[in-house]
Amino acid sequence: MGLASSARAALRVFRHLGWRRYARAQADLLRAELALRRRPPGDLARAAPALPDREGEPLPAPADAQTDPDLALARRWARDLWGAARVGPVRSACLARAVALRRRLVASGHPEALVRVGVRKQDGELVAHAWVEMGGRPVDPSPGGAEEGAFTSLEGVRILDPE
Repeated sequence: MGLASSARAALRVFRHLGWRRYARAQADLLRAELALRRRPPGDLARAAPALPDREGEPLPAPADAQTDPDLALARRWARDLWGAARVGPVRSACLARAVALRRRLVASGHPEALVRVGVRKQDGELVAHAWVEMGGRPVDPSPGGAEEGAFTSLEGVRILDPE
């Protein structure tokens, strides 16, 4: 991405979010990045308690963000974090974005929000992705992401909330 296109992308994000939402998203991303880096290697994931077997089951029907204000707010926050991560000084990957989003959701009264990790094969390589689910539904739909079944969720893994 050239300097001019980076500047245009940053202006689009600033216009969409405004400085206050952008600054909050960057601060949340920075806290998540620092928390993830402070964890000793191998100390971020644990075996999760047995969950109902979802293998082969379709994802729950998408909730309507227009009738579910919590989902609409969660998706707005996800877009804020995604946009800020694309153009800001803290350019976080999906795991840090998911941790930041989950922290916001838990702080706003949604302890059921979970960070999920999934994998898929792409061009002969194993690729991983992290996202947040509320009520079994991905909060931040992204092209080719969890909502389309492109990633196989590692159901037996729980991502610990880094302190």
